[in-house]
Amino acid sequence: MPAMIVKGSLFFLLVSFIGWVMECGSALLYTRHWVDRGLLRGPILPAYGVGFTLLLCASHYLSESYAKQPIALFMLAATLLTVLQYLFSWGMGRFAGLRLWDYSERKGNLSGRVCFLQAVLWGLLGTGMVVWAYPLFHRGIDAIGARWQEYAAMLFAGCFAADLAVACLQLRNVIVFRHGLERLGSTVAVDVHALQAAYAKHVEAYKMKQEALRLEWRQKVTGSTVLLRAQGAEGQSAHQERMEEANDALRQALALLKEEMVIYAEERDEAVAACYAEIRKGVWQSMGDIAGSKTDRYLSRMIRSYPDFLQIASLDEEIAGIIWQAIRDFLAQKA
Repeated sequence: MPAMIVKGSLFFLLVSFIGWVMECGSALLYTRHWVDRGLLRGPILPAYGVGFTLLLCASHYLSESYAKQPIALFMLAATLLTVLQYLFSWGMGRFAGLRLWDYSERKGNLSGRVCFLQAVLWGLLGTGMVVWAYPLFHRGIDAIGARWQEYAAMLFAGCFAADLAVACLQLRNVIVFRHGLERLGSTVAVDVHALQAAYAKHVEAYKMKQEALRLEWRQKVTGSTVLLRAQGAEGQSAHQERMEEANDALRQALALLKEEMVIYAEERDEAVAACYAEIRKGVWQSMGDIAGSKTDRYLSRMIRSYPDFLQIASLDEEIAGIIWQAIRDFLAQKA
Protein backbone atom coordinates (compact mmCIF):
# COMPACT_ATOMS: atom_id res chain seq x y z
CA MET A 1 0.00 0.00 0.00
CA PRO A 2 1.45 3.43 -0.96
CA ALA A 3 2.86 5.33 2.01
CA MET A 4 0.87 8.46 1.05
CA ILE A 5 -2.43 6.58 1.29
CA VAL A 6 -1.43 4.95 4.58
CA LYS A 7 -0.45 8.25 6.19
CA GLY A 8 -3.47 9.99 4.71
CA SER A 9 -5.79 7.36 6.21
CA LEU A 10 -4.21 7.64 9.63
CA PHE A 11 -4.30 11.45 9.48
CA PHE A 12 -7.97 11.24 8.49
CA LEU A 13 -8.61 9.01 11.52
CA LEU A 14 -6.74 11.32 13.90
CA VAL A 15 -8.48 14.50 12.71
CA SER A 16 -11.89 12.79 12.76
CA PHE A 17 -11.27 11.77 16.35
CA ILE A 18 -10.09 15.26 17.32
CA GLY A 19 -13.21 16.72 15.69
CA TRP A 20 -15.39 14.32 17.68
CA VAL A 21 -13.65 15.33 20.93
CA MET A 22 -14.09 19.03 20.11
CA GLU A 23 -17.78 18.69 19.26
CA CYS A 24 -18.59 16.57 22.30
CA GLY A 25 -16.54 18.87 24.53
CA SER A 26 -18.32 22.00 23.29
CA ALA A 27 -21.70 20.28 23.73
CA LEU A 28 -20.71 19.30 27.28
CA LEU A 29 -19.84 22.91 28.12
CA TYR A 30 -23.06 24.20 26.56
CA THR A 31 -25.57 21.62 27.86
CA ARG A 32 -23.78 20.58 31.09
CA HIS A 33 -24.22 16.91 30.25
CA TRP A 34 -22.52 14.38 27.97
CA VAL A 35 -23.72 14.36 24.36
CA ASP A 36 -22.30 12.11 21.66
CA ARG A 37 -22.19 14.34 18.57
CA GLY A 38 -21.12 11.59 16.20
CA LEU A 39 -23.28 10.17 13.44
CA LEU A 40 -21.37 6.89 13.67
CA ARG A 41 -20.95 4.51 16.58
CA GLY A 42 -17.21 5.06 16.70
CA PRO A 43 -15.67 8.18 18.29
CA ILE A 44 -15.06 9.97 15.02
CA LEU A 45 -16.61 12.71 12.89
CA PRO A 46 -15.65 11.96 9.27
CA ALA A 47 -16.66 15.46 8.16
CA TYR A 48 -13.66 16.84 10.07
CA GLY A 49 -11.37 14.26 8.52
CA VAL A 50 -12.57 15.07 5.00
CA GLY A 51 -12.33 18.83 5.50
CA PHE A 52 -8.87 18.99 7.05
CA THR A 53 -7.44 16.34 4.73
CA LEU A 54 -8.64 18.34 1.72
CA LEU A 55 -7.21 21.49 3.30
CA LEU A 56 -3.83 19.81 3.74
CA CYS A 57 -3.84 18.61 0.13
CA ALA A 58 -4.89 22.03 -1.15
CA SER A 59 -2.22 23.88 0.84
CA HIS A 60 0.53 21.64 -0.52
CA TYR A 61 -0.84 21.64 -4.05
CA LEU A 62 -1.19 25.41 -4.34
CA SER A 63 2.13 26.35 -2.77
CA GLU A 64 4.70 24.72 -0.55
CA SER A 65 5.29 28.05 1.19
CA TYR A 66 1.79 28.27 2.65
CA ALA A 67 3.16 27.24 6.04
CA LYS A 68 5.24 30.44 5.98
CA GLN A 69 2.21 32.55 5.05
CA PRO A 70 -0.26 32.10 7.93
CA ILE A 71 -2.60 34.83 6.68
CA ALA A 72 -2.96 33.23 3.27
CA LEU A 73 -3.37 29.82 4.91
CA PHE A 74 -5.98 31.27 7.27
CA MET A 75 -8.01 32.60 4.33
CA LEU A 76 -7.73 29.29 2.49
CA ALA A 77 -8.81 27.29 5.57
CA ALA A 78 -11.69 29.62 6.42
CA THR A 79 -12.99 29.58 2.83
CA LEU A 80 -12.57 25.88 2.10
CA LEU A 81 -13.91 24.57 5.41
CA THR A 82 -16.85 27.00 5.43
CA VAL A 83 -17.81 25.95 1.90
CA LEU A 84 -17.60 22.28 2.89
CA GLN A 85 -19.69 22.93 6.00
CA TYR A 86 -22.35 24.67 3.91
CA LEU A 87 -22.40 21.85 1.34
CA PHE A 88 -22.66 19.20 4.05
CA SER A 89 -25.53 21.02 5.76
CA TRP A 90 -27.27 21.63 2.44
CA GLY A 91 -26.86 17.98 1.39
CA MET A 92 -28.27 16.67 4.67
CA GLY A 93 -31.24 19.00 4.32
CA ARG A 94 -31.78 18.40 0.60
CA PHE A 95 -31.46 14.62 0.47
CA ALA A 96 -32.19 13.55 4.05
CA GLY A 97 -34.42 16.41 5.23
CA LEU A 98 -32.32 16.69 8.38
CA ARG A 99 -30.68 19.71 10.00
CA LEU A 100 -27.85 19.09 12.44
CA TRP A 101 -27.15 22.72 13.38
CA ASP A 102 -28.66 26.16 12.92
CA TYR A 103 -26.77 29.47 13.07
CA SER A 104 -29.83 31.60 12.25
CA GLU A 105 -29.50 33.55 15.50
CA ARG A 106 -25.85 34.44 14.87
CA LYS A 107 -24.76 37.52 12.98
CA GLY A 108 -23.37 37.11 9.49
CA ASN A 109 -25.04 33.75 8.86
CA LEU A 110 -25.98 32.29 5.49
CA SER A 111 -29.27 30.37 5.60
CA GLY A 112 -28.36 29.34 9.14
CA ARG A 113 -25.83 26.85 7.73
CA VAL A 114 -22.64 28.85 8.18
CA CYS A 115 -21.72 32.09 9.92
CA PHE A 116 -18.84 34.55 10.12
CA LEU A 117 -17.70 33.50 13.60
CA GLN A 118 -17.58 29.83 12.60
CA ALA A 119 -15.59 30.76 9.48
CA VAL A 120 -13.03 32.53 11.67
CA LEU A 121 -12.78 29.45 13.90
CA TRP A 122 -12.30 27.25 10.84
CA GLY A 123 -9.49 29.53 9.69
CA LEU A 124 -7.72 29.33 13.05
CA LEU A 125 -8.16 25.57 13.35
CA GLY A 126 -7.05 24.97 9.77
CA THR A 127 -3.96 27.13 10.18
CA GLY A 128 -2.98 25.38 13.40
CA MET A 129 -3.60 21.97 11.85
CA VAL A 130 -1.37 22.58 8.82
CA VAL A 131 1.38 24.60 10.51
CA TRP A 132 1.78 22.73 13.80
CA ALA A 133 -0.36 19.60 14.12
CA TYR A 134 0.48 17.89 10.83
CA PRO A 135 4.27 18.21 11.20
CA LEU A 136 3.98 16.67 14.68
CA PHE A 137 1.81 13.90 13.28
CA HIS A 138 4.28 13.29 10.46
CA ARG A 139 7.24 12.98 12.84
CA GLY A 140 5.28 10.75 15.19
CA ILE A 141 4.01 8.40 12.49
CA ASP A 142 7.47 8.05 11.01
CA ALA A 143 8.61 6.65 14.35
CA ILE A 144 6.34 3.64 13.69
CA GLY A 145 7.42 1.01 11.22
CA ALA A 146 5.85 1.04 7.77
CA ARG A 147 4.34 -2.42 8.29
CA TRP A 148 2.58 -1.36 11.50
CA GLN A 149 1.33 1.74 9.74
CA GLU A 150 -0.26 -0.46 7.06
CA TYR A 151 -1.83 -2.76 9.66
CA ALA A 152 -3.29 0.21 11.52
CA ALA A 153 -4.59 1.77 8.29
CA MET A 154 -6.24 -1.48 7.15
CA LEU A 155 -7.80 -2.06 10.56
CA PHE A 156 -9.17 1.48 10.61
CA ALA A 157 -10.47 1.19 7.05
CA GLY A 158 -12.34 -2.02 7.86
CA CYS A 159 -13.90 -0.70 11.07
CA PHE A 160 -14.78 2.60 9.45
CA ALA A 161 -16.43 0.92 6.43
CA ALA A 162 -18.51 -1.37 8.66
CA ASP A 163 -19.53 1.47 10.97
CA LEU A 164 -20.40 3.70 8.02
CA ALA A 165 -22.53 0.98 6.39
CA VAL A 166 -24.53 0.39 9.58
CA ALA A 167 -24.98 4.12 10.18
CA CYS A 168 -26.16 4.69 6.59
CA LEU A 169 -28.76 1.92 6.96
CA GLN A 170 -30.01 3.34 10.25
CA LEU A 171 -30.00 6.87 8.88
CA ARG A 172 -32.03 5.66 5.89
CA ASN A 173 -34.61 4.17 8.27
CA VAL A 174 -34.73 7.44 10.21
CA ILE A 175 -35.30 9.35 6.96
CA VAL A 176 -38.19 7.01 6.07
CA PHE A 177 -39.58 7.55 9.57
CA ARG A 178 -39.27 11.32 9.17
CA HIS A 179 -41.06 11.25 5.81
CA GLY A 180 -43.91 9.37 7.48
CA LEU A 181 -44.19 12.12 10.09
CA GLU A 182 -44.09 14.73 7.34
CA ARG A 183 -46.96 13.05 5.47
CA LEU A 184 -48.96 12.81 8.69
CA GLY A 185 -48.36 16.48 9.45
CA SER A 186 -49.20 17.54 5.90
CA THR A 187 -52.49 15.61 5.93
CA VAL A 188 -53.57 17.10 9.23
CA ALA A 189 -52.38 20.55 8.13
CA VAL A 190 -54.87 20.44 5.24
CA ASP A 191 -57.72 19.80 7.69
CA VAL A 192 -56.53 22.52 10.06
CA HIS A 193 -56.19 25.03 7.23
CA ALA A 194 -59.72 24.18 6.06
CA LEU A 195 -61.04 24.78 9.57
CA GLN A 196 -59.16 28.07 9.83
CA ALA A 197 -60.41 29.18 6.42
CA ALA A 198 -64.01 28.35 7.34
CA TYR A 199 -63.59 30.24 10.61
CA ALA A 200 -62.18 33.26 8.78
CA LYS A 201 -65.23 33.29 6.48
CA HIS A 202 -67.50 33.01 9.49
CA VAL A 203 -65.74 35.97 11.11
CA GLU A 204 -66.22 37.98 7.95
CA ALA A 205 -69.92 37.07 7.86
CA TYR A 206 -70.14 38.00 11.55
CA LYS A 207 -68.74 41.45 10.84
CA MET A 208 -71.15 41.92 7.93
CA LYS A 209 -74.12 40.96 10.13
CA GLN A 210 -72.94 43.40 12.78
CA GLU A 211 -72.79 46.16 10.21
CA ALA A 212 -76.26 45.24 8.89
CA LEU A 213 -77.71 45.40 12.41
CA ARG A 214 -76.13 48.79 13.06
CA LEU A 215 -77.43 50.05 9.71
CA GLU A 216 -80.95 48.90 10.61
CA TRP A 217 -80.60 50.65 13.97
CA ARG A 218 -79.53 53.89 12.30
CA GLN A 219 -82.53 53.70 9.96
CA LYS A 220 -84.89 53.31 12.91
CA VAL A 221 -83.24 56.22 14.72
CA THR A 222 -83.46 58.37 11.62
CA GLY A 223 -87.13 57.51 11.17
CA SER A 224 -87.86 58.31 14.81
CA THR A 225 -86.03 61.64 14.52
CA VAL A 226 -88.05 62.59 11.45
CA LEU A 227 -91.24 61.72 13.32
CA LEU A 228 -90.13 63.83 16.28
CA ARG A 229 -89.54 66.86 14.09
CA ALA A 230 -92.94 66.41 12.41
CA GLN A 231 -94.90 66.09 15.64
CA GLY A 232 -92.88 68.50 17.75
CA ALA A 233 -93.10 68.20 21.55
CA GLU A 234 -96.01 65.78 21.31
CA GLY A 235 -93.75 63.19 19.62
CA GLN A 236 -91.12 63.22 22.36
CA SER A 237 -92.59 60.28 24.24
CA ALA A 238 -93.02 58.22 21.08
CA HIS A 239 -89.47 59.07 20.05
CA GLN A 240 -88.06 57.84 23.36
CA GLU A 241 -90.02 54.60 23.11
CA ARG A 242 -88.78 54.03 19.58
CA MET A 243 -85.17 54.71 20.66
CA GLU A 244 -85.42 52.30 23.60
CA GLU A 245 -86.94 49.62 21.39
CA ALA A 246 -84.25 50.14 18.76
CA ASN A 247 -81.43 50.03 21.35
CA ASP A 248 -82.86 46.92 23.02
CA ALA A 249 -83.29 45.19 19.68
CA LEU A 250 -79.71 46.05 18.69
CA ARG A 251 -78.24 44.83 21.98
CA GLN A 252 -80.19 41.57 21.84
CA ALA A 253 -79.27 40.93 18.22
CA LEU A 254 -75.59 41.66 18.85
CA ALA A 255 -75.62 39.45 21.96
CA LEU A 256 -77.17 36.55 20.02
CA LEU A 257 -74.71 37.07 17.19
CA LYS A 258 -71.77 37.11 19.62
CA GLU A 259 -73.04 33.99 21.36
CA GLU A 260 -73.32 32.26 18.02
CA MET A 261 -69.76 33.32 17.20
CA VAL A 262 -68.44 32.05 20.54
CA ILE A 263 -70.10 28.68 19.99
CA TYR A 264 -68.63 28.45 16.51
CA ALA A 265 -65.15 29.37 17.81
CA GLU A 266 -65.40 26.67 20.49
CA GLU A 267 -66.42 24.10 17.88
CA ARG A 268 -63.49 25.21 15.72
CA ASP A 269 -61.07 24.88 18.65
CA GLU A 270 -62.38 21.42 19.45
CA ALA A 271 -61.97 20.33 15.85
CA VAL A 272 -58.40 21.70 15.69
CA ALA A 273 -57.58 20.03 19.03
CA ALA A 274 -58.88 16.75 17.58
CA CYS A 275 -56.55 17.19 14.58
CA TYR A 276 -53.60 17.82 16.87
CA ALA A 277 -54.55 14.79 18.97
CA GLU A 278 -54.51 12.76 15.76
CA ILE A 279 -50.95 13.97 15.15
CA ARG A 280 -49.83 12.94 18.63
CA LYS A 281 -51.52 9.57 18.27
CA GLY A 282 -49.83 9.01 14.90
CA VAL A 283 -46.41 10.00 16.25
CA TRP A 284 -46.75 7.68 19.24
CA GLN A 285 -47.85 4.86 16.97
CA SER A 286 -44.87 5.46 14.66
CA MET A 287 -42.49 5.57 17.60
CA GLY A 288 -44.06 2.42 18.98
CA ASP A 289 -43.55 0.62 15.67
CA ILE A 290 -39.77 1.08 15.87
CA ALA A 291 -39.47 0.76 19.67
CA GLY A 292 -36.62 -1.48 20.74
CA SER A 293 -35.04 -1.61 17.29
CA LYS A 294 -31.59 -0.36 16.26
CA THR A 295 -33.33 2.47 14.43
CA ASP A 296 -35.06 3.48 17.68
CA ARG A 297 -31.76 3.57 19.56
CA TYR A 298 -30.06 5.50 16.78
CA LEU A 299 -32.95 7.96 16.55
CA SER A 300 -32.96 8.52 20.31
CA ARG A 301 -29.22 9.17 20.31
CA MET A 302 -29.46 11.61 17.41
CA ILE A 303 -32.30 13.52 19.06
CA ARG A 304 -30.26 13.88 22.25
CA SER A 305 -27.19 14.96 20.26
CA TYR A 306 -28.88 17.32 17.79
CA PRO A 307 -31.99 19.13 19.10
CA ASP A 308 -32.97 20.17 15.54
CA PHE A 309 -32.45 16.68 14.11
CA LEU A 310 -36.11 16.02 13.19
CA GLN A 311 -37.38 19.56 12.68
CA ILE A 312 -39.62 19.49 9.59
CA ALA A 313 -39.28 22.87 7.91
CA SER A 314 -41.92 22.09 5.27
CA LEU A 315 -44.69 22.08 7.90
CA ASP A 316 -46.28 24.92 9.82
CA GLU A 317 -44.28 25.85 12.89
CA GLU A 318 -47.16 24.91 15.20
CA ILE A 319 -47.71 21.47 13.66
CA ALA A 320 -43.96 20.77 13.51
CA GLY A 321 -43.75 21.78 17.17
CA ILE A 322 -46.56 19.36 18.08
CA ILE A 323 -44.77 16.51 16.31
CA TRP A 324 -41.50 17.33 18.04
CA GLN A 325 -43.20 17.59 21.46
CA ALA A 326 -44.94 14.25 20.92
CA ILE A 327 -41.58 12.63 20.16
CA ARG A 328 -40.03 14.10 23.29
CA ASP A 329 -43.02 12.98 25.38
CA PHE A 330 -42.72 9.45 24.01
CA LEU A 331 -38.99 9.28 24.75
CA ALA A 332 -39.55 10.69 28.25
CA GLN A 333 -42.29 8.14 28.94
CA LYS A 334 -40.09 5.33 27.62
CA ALA A 335 -37.17 6.44 29.80
